[in-house]
Amino acid sequence: MNVHTKFKPFGLAALLAGLILLAACAEQQSIAVYVTPTPVPSATPDDPPTLIVHGEQDTTVPLQQSQRFYDQLKAAGVPTELILVKNAAHGLVPEGGELSPSIDEVNRRIADFFDRYLRLNR
Repeated sequence: MNVHTKFKPFGLAALLAGLILLAACAEQQSIAVYVTPTPVPSATPDDPPTLIVHGEQDTTVPLQQSQRFYDQLKAAGVPTELILVKNAAHGLVPEGGELSPSIDEVNRRIADFFDRYLRLNR
């Protein structure tokens, strides 16, 4: 079974990206992190490794917010990756053509990120 079809319309990639964000918020041990609206959080060197996946056609969350967050994390020395998905709206919903990278490739890159930073037996 293709895992992506099980989670349509959002896809496994969007689901995992949301889980990463929630894990980062839980790390802060403050409910304020969940409810305080801030388009670009402040980055500090003790932030966890962060993976950002953003659709280039997203009209819900501006691409500039992800780019600024990525830049702040990099400047703070935090291991971070930004995956920009062409022809993807919010939640990586296809819009205007074939997704690039594909959902399968995004899922592979998420799995690689998890292996790199969450694997217990390193």
